[in-house]
Amino acid sequence: LWFMERLFAGPEAPAVILRIDELEKKMGGAGGERQDTGGSTQSDELQVLLTEMEDNGWAGQIEYGHPGCTKTMMTRATGPTFGVQTLVLDIAGTRSKYVGESEQNIREAMKTVKAIGGSRVYVMATCNELDSRKPELKRRFTDGVWFYDLPAKDERQELWKLFMDIFGIEKWGKGRRAFNDEGWTGAEI
Repeated sequence: LWFMERLFAGPEAPAVILRIDELEKKMGGAGGERQDTGGSTQSDELQVLLTEMEDNGWAGQIEYGHPGCTKTMMTRATGPTFGVQTLVLDIAGTRSKYVGESEQNIREAMKTVKAIGGSRVYVMATCNELDSRKPELKRRFTDGVWFYDLPAKDERQELWKLFMDIFGIEKWGKGRRAFNDEGWTGAEI
């Protein structure tokens, strides 16, 4: 939180958050060219995104870690917390079976983002797996990779209290056996 507070209090605070959820799934096969259904090769949408980030000076960060450990929640909460509009980029949704149309679709999406945020766009991407991400992708996210680990025992206990309160559960039923929640995420609790 301290980093985001400083970022949004700065003189060039982001005007727009651009969210990309599950980056590794959206960029399936990213890192080169791919074949379309007609056998022609298409450029990768990844290159369009990376070029826009580089050309426009867009900073960003990658939220990385176990599924269910609040990465997406962080990207959703940042805009409202700091009073900044949040846009969601669905890269897979820009894909087309026609040669060149996928790249045109993502370019149009980037034009819209740039029209709204100019050079003050902050890109927040989530991913569960980082090993196969290309160095040029990681390099564009200039504010680094933020790791979200599994909650510790005291954190899990607080989550249990929180969710029991949310769902109106006062206590466990009589005779309920204790169980091991080691390795559980907030989503599983």
